Amino acid sequence: MFCQWDIELLFKLYKSYIKIGQFKAKANVSKMLCELYAKLCIIIIFHGILGYMNLTNNVEISLPKAVLELKRRAREFFTVLNMPILRIRKFLENLTIEIQLT
Repeated sequence: MFCQWDIELLFKLYKSYIKIGQFKAKANVSKMLCELYAKLCIIIIFHGILGYMNLTNNVEISLPKAVLELKRRAREFFTVLNMPILRIRKFLENLTIEIQLT
């Protein structure tokens, strides 16, 4: 269960690494909303991947490092989504290993 400090750390993560409070399209409201929705989708995908991860006992991960690793491999992630489920599973397993090593 999250306590207040954990929630504040998550918002700091979103603000610093996903840049949830910054928008490129400042003049166009619909573009800003589109950018906001995209960032919220990224957050949902990120937490979905974290939920998929099978962490062994006494293994902790760094959320900032996990976000950076997912950003680094984002193009590969979206390419893999068009492939069979076994390829997606293999990608997520490799991503899990990479996140745990960083």
